[in-house]
Amino acid sequence: MNRNKIVAVFMTAAFILPSVATGQQHQDSTLISPSTSASGIVAISPLKKGQPAPFSGVLFTPRAAASVATEINTFRDRLKIETNSAVASAEARKDFKYDEAAAACKADKSVLSTTITSERERSILLEKEIQRLKEEAPSKTMWLGAGVLGGVTLTLLTVFAVSRATK
Repeated sequence: MNRNKIVAVFMTAAFILPSVATGQQHQDSTLISPSTSASGIVAISPLKKGQPAPFSGVLFTPRAAASVATEINTFRDRLKIETNSAVASAEARKDFKYDEAAAACKADKSVLSTTITSERERSILLEKEIQRLKEEAPSKTMWLGAGVLGGVTLTLLTVFAVSRATK
């Protein structure tokens, strides 16, 4: 990142500060012209020390020009790497949250399943206890007979006591 800052400062200074090279037409045939603009001005022109510049612009050393070209050529690759890194990081966070939620869900399911099994076993035990108590208890007809017999006996005793008390 430090190199990027240096290049940015250099480029800013190159555009803001006045150019040292003089801009004038050069008629030397030793110029290399890989591309020309619409006005016929040479776009790239190597210079020797003391030689006048063939056009106005920013003067780069070969090393600085290579550095700028490298920055430009690798920009897409660096952007792709950073994008892929950010996407991978986001996917990792998503996967972690999903796995965490899945683990919590599995734990809750296990706890609830154990609770349900325990309650079913308790229900079976209580049903067996109810059945045992029903079998040990006297029948309904016996309770009915005892109630009728007790009621008749109580009524007769009451009539006998009232009749003796009134004589």
